[in-house]
Order: sequence, then structure tokens, then C-alpha cells
Amino acid sequence: MAGPRSRNAENRRQSHRPPPASRLQTCRRRRSSPLASDHVHWLLCSLSISSWTAVSFPCSHWASRWRVYLPSLTPAKTKQQRSSRSQPDIDASSPRPRMVHSLMHTALAVLLLAFLTAPAGVLTWTETSPSDFADGEWDPALYVSHRADLEPDSGCIEFLLSDDVDRNGCYDLVSVDEHGPRLRVHLGTDSGYFPADTLDYSVSSGGCAIIADLNCDRSPELILAGHQMRNTRIYWGTPGGPSPTNPTTLVKHNGENEALHVADLDRDGYPDIITGYCQVPSGPLTIFWGSTAGYSVSNSMDIYLEADIVANLEVADFDRDGWLDVAILKMTGAVIVYWGPGRTCRIENLPFESYDPHGLSVADLDADGWLDFVMSGIRSVQHSYVYWGSPTGFTPSRRTILNVAPCLGGSAISDLDGDGRLDIVFFRGFLVWDRPVVYYNTGSPPYFDESHVERIGPLQIEAAGGTAADLNYDGSPDVVVHAREGCFIFWGPDFGSYTQLPMNWSHHGSFREPGNVYDRSPTAFYLSSIRDLGAGVQVDSGVCSWVARESLGARVAILFRSGGNPRPDSTWTQFALVESNGAAIPARCLGGRYLQYKAVLSYDRSAPTPELEAVH
Repeated sequence: MAGPRSRNAENRRQSHRPPPASRLQTCRRRRSSPLASDHVHWLLCSLSISSWTAVSFPCSHWASRWRVYLPSLTPAKTKQQRSSRSQPDIDASSPRPRMVHSLMHTALAVLLLAFLTAPAGVLTWTETSPSDFADGEWDPALYVSHRADLEPDSGCIEFLLSDDVDRNGCYDLVSVDEHGPRLRVHLGTDSGYFPADTLDYSVSSGGCAIIADLNCDRSPELILAGHQMRNTRIYWGTPGGPSPTNPTTLVKHNGENEALHVADLDRDGYPDIITGYCQVPSGPLTIFWGSTAGYSVSNSMDIYLEADIVANLEVADFDRDGWLDVAILKMTGAVIVYWGPGRTCRIENLPFESYDPHGLSVADLDADGWLDFVMSGIRSVQHSYVYWGSPTGFTPSRRTILNVAPCLGGSAISDLDGDGRLDIVFFRGFLVWDRPVVYYNTGSPPYFDESHVERIGPLQIEAAGGTAADLNYDGSPDVVVHAREGCFIFWGPDFGSYTQLPMNWSHHGSFREPGNVYDRSPTAFYLSSIRDLGAGVQVDSGVCSWVARESLGARVAILFRSGGNPRPDSTWTQFALVESNGAAIPARCLGGRYLQYKAVLSYDRSAPTPELEAVH
């Protein structure tokens, strides 16, 4: 059994402080406790302004405080409003923002020169703790963690899931033998994938696997649904990859579990592990809640869905209410568990054509801003369904039926032909030997039909799972297939060449596609709450500076908008990009009483990914 190998890209990082602001002076404030949520922040004040008096006042709903420098004026107590979430993209009327490079840790300092009813004042806006960030909205790929790497206070906006256990910037693939003897990580290198370049873990069975940094140590964990082992295992990360020794084993029900996901469902800053069981009465979906103490059976929750749960699970915010939801396949159809505050949920059932669905994928296939999902099946199931999302949810009257045949491996979604539209590749299997089949997106309703179909790859195999990603960074997605014959990589764009990695009946393993759940792009967004600057206050100009954890293509961009009403409407400006660290907030996005910023996090390779620890 091979142990973790040492591959660490951390020594390539660079650290930089923001450039000194011209003609600015610095005023520093500290809380009494070094562990307070905003222990230090920087206030940048123009030297040309004088005779300020400092006034501090609490802001309702916020853990942090404002410090306002005014000429003998104290504005009214501020309040904040939450806006409805818009699409997770930058204003379409603006070009793609030019990202800011070569910074290490993100701290955003905002200086606002505001016109009040009296002479102008200067104020700052500070967020740094999990509770500060929690009233914003963020992409399903992100979460607000308790990371505290460069500041004694915790709080960080970051990507949760990973695809790179050794953080060398190359995608790693996870395969598992359905009946043992191994769980295997195929380590990606700049030269490709090789049978000898693996991490192996002894198991007797396995289902879906996922990589995530559960404890914020920047060494991702490997989590496995044990399938016939009837447990869930956590292999804890090290700099060279997850360790095969001393895994945490969670045994909740005496049933098989092959479905798995990781997400912060209750928004407490700790990732939760989600798995589903079959051969257990009432079909429980189990959530092992994350906490400072780790994971345990005693800190878990069951939701009984009255049927066996099968692979796989997907997590996304289907109703766009700010809370992640779970899409589940059970033997009688699909289920959406919609989460809300206080670990509460509601359940929606969606029918399938017959017994035995298997395989689930999620994306915005028609680019209408609402997530859609694809479900397939095995044994006698000959069709796959595309359920189209909408503001009113999902319904059988809004679905497309595809003649796919049994798909033990389910499907994956990616832009396989490079036309800017998401396509679906199905992994045919369960006593079916065939090539993967691609349904190409036509760009107009019904988007998928039997006239735009292609079988790819030179081999007929019995697939049990798969995914799609640009593994060699050539600009074309590649297709990964877990099969009875091993793990295969069909190289894009024509998929005619392949790499075969030996396995003993590779089961589900890696099942999710990297990137944004909407469009698979390597980006995600955080949208702040709306700051009410107070009656009679109008933002005239401002400066934004930050310190960022960014390197090797990992980037953070900051954009602002403002408006005259509490919720975005026709009085609001479009988002505008702050061009560089310490630069002015563009005048075209200012002028309103209400202010909001957006952080766009993006990356070029599987590691590193950017992190936003504080907004000062």
C-alpha cells in the first residue's frame, strides 16, 4: 500500500502587501481582545482633509463597527438590507474584469468620501468574521469558513471542494474498486497520468468519493462513501496527499451507501458530510454536521425519504434563497431537499419513468439563470430526463426525455465542442458495453434531441461513473470514465486518444465536474449585503485597497455598485471594476445612498484557489 507522496506547491507562493497609497495617512484601531472579529483595520484618510472628529457607533445586524470621521457630525444609526441574488456573473455590459495578481491574502479596505447634508465626511466599511460575511450571498462553490491563517480572527470566503490532493496544480482523479481491494488517487502531473503515480488505500468496497479541505489546513481530505463497507471514511490530508493511516470511520446505519457530497448546509462555517443509504427501512439521508470537534455519529441528522437512496447526490441552491439544497436519487424518483435556517427543510418529489434511477448532474443548461438537472437510470430504464428549473421550481410538464439506454455511470456536463453551450455526456453501463454518448446543446428549445448525438472514444466499455474536465489545460475538456475495465481518460477535443489506468472494476469514484455549478467556469462570486449609508448621505467618491491570497493564476476582483433605493432597481448603477489595489472606486458606479460590492474569485489551475479572509 503506497503512502502519500510529497508534492507541494506552497513554496511557489509569493506574499505582497498593498502598495503605499499616495498622500494618505493611516489610522489604526484595535479591539480590546486580540481575538475579536475585526482586530485590526486600516483607515485611509486624505491629507487634504482636516479637523475631523471620530465617532464610533454600533451597526445593527453586524458584528463589526463603523468608525466615521466627520466634521462635528454624527449620522443616524445605519441599517442594511439584503438584496435578491442576481446571476453569478459580472455585468454583461462590461468586459470581463481584469483581475488583480500577485497578492497573498485578501483584506478589502473601503474608503468612502461621502456628501452629507453638511460638509463631506469620510467613513470605512469593515467585515472580517464569519458572522460579518454570513449576511451576504455567495456562489454554491464557495463557503464562509473559520480559516484564520494570516489574522488571529477567523473568517474566510473560499472554495470548499478540491480536485488536487497534493496541490501541484494538476487535477487528481479518484477511482475505487466496487469490491476492493483499493481506493486509488491517480495523481496528475504536467506530463499526464501514469499507473505508478498513485496513492492507494485499502478498502473492500466503495462508491462516490470527493476531495475537500474539511479542517482548513490547506491539505485536502479524501472522503469516501463505503458502499458495501456500510460506512463513510475520511482520510485526513497531509502536504503530500491524504494519509492512509487512521481514517475517521462513520457508521450510522447498517445499509449500503454509495451517494456522497460535502457542503456547508447550515452556513455555520463547518463543512457537512452528506450520504444516503439503501437496504435500510425508510431510506435515510444522513448529514454528519461539521464542528470544531470534527465529525461523529452523535452529531448527525437523518431525513427519511421512504425509498433506497442511490448514486449520486448534487448540492446547489435550486430556489436561489441563499441556502444550499440537496438533489437526491431514490429508487422511486428524484427528491429535492430544500434547506433553510435552523437546519429546517422541505421536500419535493419528482417522478421517474420506472424503478431504478441512477446518476444525477446539475447545471444551467439553457442559460436562463435557473439550475436544471439530468437524471438517468439502470436495468430496464431506457430514458434520461432533463428537468428544467424555473422560479416556480421543477415539474414533469417541464422536462425533456432522451433515449439514452441504461447509464450506471450517470452523466457529466461540460462544453465538449467549444461552442459556449453546455453538453451532456452519458456513461452507459449495467450489462451494457458501449461508447460514451454526447448530446450536444443546440442553443434553442428543446436544447437536446436525437439528431445531435455522437458516440465518442474508440472503446466500448461498461461504464460505472465519470466526469469531464480540462485535465491537460489545452482548452478542451477531457472525459473520464470509470469502468469495469479500469479508469479511462478520453482526450479532447476529438476524444480519439485515451489513457487507461488500471483498476479492478472501477466504480463511481470522482463524479463531479470542476468549476461553477451554473456554467463550469473556474469562477465564483460573493455578493455583500447592501450598506445603507444613512439619510442625506450620497457616495461621491471612494478608494478600495486590499491584501489578497492570490498566486499562480488564483485571483480576486472587486466590483461596486450603488443606488437610491434599498433594493437594486432602475436607480442602481451597474457593477464597475476597481482597476487595481488602492485605486479609486469608479465614479460611474457611485452616487447613491446604498452601496454593495461583489468579489469575483477565479483560478487557472486546480490549485491554488483564491481566498478572501477579511473586508476592512
